[in-house]
Amino acid sequence: MLPLAVWDYQDQPEAVMELLQTITDLGVPVFNPLSLIRWNSRKTYLQELESAGVPVVPTIWSDDPSAGDLTEAFAAFGVEAVVVKRQVGAGARGQVRFSRSSAPSEGRVLDRPGMIQPFMSSVRDEGEYSFVFVEDRFSHAVLKKPAPGDYRIQTRFGGTSAYWAPKQKDLDQARLALGAAPERPLYARVDMVRDGKGGLRLMELEVFEPFLFAHFGDEFGEMFARALNDRMSAS
Repeated sequence: MLPLAVWDYQDQPEAVMELLQTITDLGVPVFNPLSLIRWNSRKTYLQELESAGVPVVPTIWSDDPSAGDLTEAFAAFGVEAVVVKRQVGAGARGQVRFSRSSAPSEGRVLDRPGMIQPFMSSVRDEGEYSFVFVEDRFSHAVLKKPAPGDYRIQTRFGGTSAYWAPKQKDLDQARLALGAAPERPLYARVDMVRDGKGGLRLMELEVFEPFLFAHFGDEFGEMFARALNDRMSAS
């Protein structure tokens, strides 16, 4: 089983994990494996990758994000704008951008556990980069850009995607993130953004339900089929 299109899992994550566990218990191979999916389904995994030496977007974690957390974030990051996201989320759903002038002075700013990151202006000005891997092999990369006046790169907000040929130093950064995962994924998408020093920082390492932009990878289909066949043969 390939759970590649469970794009509403964030609405009922426990139920989705229970279903995948039931499928696994029936002896049906699931790829990526359920243990890796569980690890990846909550974005707190970024803390582990950062501890392993992967440059990630700076983040303040809160189980009950409040106006006080925003104040802390503005001071800690030294920025004029921050973005609040769900710890279990996808597609920018529930995501809110606050500037110093628009931030509330009190109260909650999210109705569930969240994460607060500095607004990365490079996403707006340059875009977000996605590197797609099959096993340890790089397949292709994509540059995702937001619509004019927005910063969200998802298509439902007007974002666009195009093939992109990465330089070796950027590909090495993506490989570093991939190699820090607790298990080797069959497939993975490494999402990164440019920081103020020209390097790349990890936004997300997607090994559960990622859109893999297969149409941009000339060899992706063959690579994926071979890797899946090898995994099935070994299971």
